[in-house]
Amino acid sequence: MMIACPYHGWNFDLAGRLAAARESGEDKKFMGSGLWLKPVQVGFLAGFVFVNLDAGGAAPFSDLTAELAVSIANVIPDLSGYRVREGRDGSPRGFTP
Repeated sequence: MMIACPYHGWNFDLAGRLAAARESGEDKKFMGSGLWLKPVQVGFLAGFVFVNLDAGGAAPFSDLTAELAVSIANVIPDLSGYRVREGRDGSPRGFTP
């Protein structure tokens, strides 16, 4: 599995190391240059992905959202069944069951 940037054509492995870069050819110096993605914290809640750029200093996502997750489940118990409704231009317009 890789993390890919469709714009630049760069691919990173799951440890964040540069694994391939479009148009770099076999340039070993470039590929071994130590280009890494910075660590981040990632959390999931109610079908949304949350990213915290402060990977080392912030409290774990689950600690910050435990009460919120319970509140959401009480108000909308079937939230996982909802989908984003798109407008004519493809932009999000709300949620629909």
